[in-house]
Amino acid sequence: MSRLMLLLALLISIFVQLRPASAATYAVGSCKPTLQSFPTISLAVAHVPPGSTLDICPGTYPEQVTSSRSR
Repeated sequence: MSRLMLLLALLISIFVQLRPASAATYAVGSCKPTLQSFPTISLAVAHVPPGSTLDICPGTYPEQVTSSRSR
């Protein structure tokens, strides 16, 4: 039984360490060509993983953005 608990603890530890890796930085607009980008802020908010950062390029974005996600 102790081997099973050790294996479970190891798997949980690996999962916790890998989870933040899914969060990244994304761009809205085309000023950051090295980042994955979205044409609108709303589309970016809807599709980036939790914990990610959005860099908003200068410009006019004729939209109202709402998000029900928590920080």
